Amino acid sequence: MAHFGFVDTGLVRDALHDPVAQALTARAPAIVSRAIPVERAAARLVRAVERRTPRLVLPRWWAPVSVLRGALGPLGDRWMAGDPAIRRILRDADDAASAARDAA
Repeated sequence: MAHFGFVDTGLVRDALHDPVAQALTARAPAIVSRAIPVERAAARLVRAVERRTPRLVLPRWWAPVSVLRGALGPLGDRWMAGDPAIRRILRDADDAASAARDAA
């Protein structure tokens, strides 16, 4: 099982250039949205397979967060729900998506 943060691919770059994603990542610690070079992710994945490692987490600092995700998830949800800027960003994104559906 492999758990990666953002891997620097075209898909991730495009997604992170979305205005909603940019607004949300601006509210998060910079370390969370930092992309891992694809070569680094690939090399670590190959090494993990060669060593028959049952679990790979990259970047490494994410490992404790991954282990505690069941407890940390609700805390993150509470933080986001209580942040007026995040609520505004998500409301604006919902409004834009509704307008686009209505226009189609």
